[in-house]
Amino acid sequence: MNKNETFICRCQEVTVADVEKAIADGHADMVGLVRAQIADPDFGNKTRENRIGDIRLCIGCNQGCWESEAEATCLQNAAVYKEATEYAVIKSAPTKKKVHVIGAGPGGMEAARVAAIKDHDVRVYEKDDRVGGQINVLSNAPGRDEFNQVTRYLNLQLDKLGVEVILNTEVMSEMILEENADTVIIAFENGISVAEEAADSMEDLFENVYVEDNGYVIDSRFITENILNPVISTNAVIYIGDPNISDISG
Repeated sequence: MNKNETFICRCQEVTVADVEKAIADGHADMVGLVRAQIADPDFGNKTRENRIGDIRLCIGCNQGCWESEAEATCLQNAAVYKEATEYAVIKSAPTKKKVHVIGAGPGGMEAARVAAIKDHDVRVYEKDDRVGGQINVLSNAPGRDEFNQVTRYLNLQLDKLGVEVILNTEVMSEMILEENADTVIIAFENGISVAEEAADSMEDLFENVYVEDNGYVIDSRFITENILNPVISTNAVIYIGDPNISDISG
């Protein structure tokens, strides 16, 4: 590299350690953080404040920020390009409520995070033995391990906000009723039809029941227990990747 030239490099999924190493090793004078700051516009501020773990790292999914003809979006940052507006400001709620979230996938965890920032009393239930939902399956696919950053970030934020996460617990409407919740957010992953059925069964019990509209998907527990389990022999083929590819045979 010519001493009179300034070399700027850009990366995909980049961490603070990646940036520091690139500069320290002489590979670059500066590192451009484009998608990294779409995912977290406070990347620089959090680095300066030594809050590295609080950075919401880009996972390189390119779902909305890459060659988008419309306004760019981000899989993790719902407020992208609206950072300077009221849309990005999470205000305290006028009345504190007891909020229960059913499902600790990324949707449920994000809902719990926002509710906690709004000063609600939040509890999350998950029937599996760990949080993450289908991210735990997706991250097993080749080149998809960076998706674990979604779970890492959200899990850390829930811990810092004091949100109680109860694992290995399948929630029934009677249980929520006994807990006297004000609001129930249904965010589990095994299909909107199941979620709607659960919501219908509780509509007479609760004033506020929300269903996460996540379409028809396969329950990740089925995949983990029946497909990824090396003890089980199966001829099934499941493609995990481009959602536009629907022709799957096996």
